[in-house]
Amino acid sequence: MKQKSANPIQKAIEEGQVRVARAVLSWKYRKEGRPSPGDRRLDEDARKVTAEVRKVVVRGGKTVWNEFRNIYEKQKGKKEDPGE
Repeated sequence: MKQKSANPIQKAIEEGQVRVARAVLSWKYRKEGRPSPGDRRLDEDARKVTAEVRKVVVRGGKTVWNEFRNIYEKQKGKKEDPGE
């Protein structure tokens, strides 16, 4: 599942993320004493991990944004109703 990058900078960032994921996966295999899968499989797994991380970050970002919005709405309501 390849996605087209919007620009060369974004593509470079995404490739850097995949390289980091690949390094972490390689380290994990060594630490566990397991043989590392082939380069192709390692790249595929690194891309899958990176895609999942992006999804989690996006969901988390939306949650944080919703919390900020809720707090803002509560504060706005308090300022408009000085009787509370």
